[in-house]
Amino acid sequence: MTRNLALDTIKAVACLGVIYIHSQIKEDLHPNTNYILAITRLAVPLFFMISGYYYSTIVAKGKSKPYFSKILKLTAIATIFYVCLFFTELPSVSSSDILNWALLNATPLASHLWYLYAMIYVLIIADKFPKFVFHKDNWKIALALIAVNYVLSSFLHMIYYRNFLLTGLPYFIFGIAIFQHKEKLIASTTTFRKSLIILVGLLILLMAEEYIYAISDLRDARDHFLLTAPLCLYIFLIAVRHPQIGFKSFGHIGQKYSSNIYIYHFGVMYIIDLLYNHISLPYDIHNYLYPVAIMTITTVMIFIFKKIIPITEKAQ
Repeated sequence: MTRNLALDTIKAVACLGVIYIHSQIKEDLHPNTNYILAITRLAVPLFFMISGYYYSTIVAKGKSKPYFSKILKLTAIATIFYVCLFFTELPSVSSSDILNWALLNATPLASHLWYLYAMIYVLIIADKFPKFVFHKDNWKIALALIAVNYVLSSFLHMIYYRNFLLTGLPYFIFGIAIFQHKEKLIASTTTFRKSLIILVGLLILLMAEEYIYAISDLRDARDHFLLTAPLCLYIFLIAVRHPQIGFKSFGHIGQKYSSNIYIYHFGVMYIIDLLYNHISLPYDIHNYLYPVAIMTITTVMIFIFKKIIPITEKAQ
């Protein structure tokens, strides 16, 4: 399959979005930050969708087991890395923590690793129940799971909806469904310019949704919005219809380094914060330049490290 530059570019931009989310964790949020966070929350669902989109090809080539082994390897190395990094600060782990980790992917160490554990569970489901995930009406099941996700996100802690079942699986299935109907979707006559106008309109509606939650004293600091799924689907459709639209440099980063950027940026942030914890950055610098700096440093470090020790196989 020819590489889709648009999807590779999306992976790189999504990495930057994830870094932005994590850069805000310890900060007193500026009033405008939640609007940006609402957009960056699209990142992880898009990662799951991209994995689902390529999964049909992986299965067709008989590479599902090597792919699963690759994810297991990434997860094991990442877990060991953060155990070592946070060795002096390791939290006490209770039986409920272990249960949440096992059932809901809520990692007690580096919270962002939930994505990898969720992906392992999703791949197991896809392997053991292929008729379920590849069913012609699979998108209906995904929509039902997304609806439950949204309801729970309104009043429960995120671990109950940010997991393999209510985030990973439905968006993975969306990716599979788009691949299954790719030819029909490509046949659309919608121009790229018109698609961008529609996309901007959806993004404005997403920010309006965030505003409504904020003024209504509803839970606005959430992982999932009503517009999250429609936006992810529409962004993906644009990428499928216009596969060569994107930035080659970002596409290269997305193809080669996105998995490792996602995994290791958190450690880079931790180390930099230790070195410069006495420096208080102005809002604009922290909000916009800090995430870019973290992504740049992480990418360079991974590039150098992979030249020395190839910790991952060639990107799928």
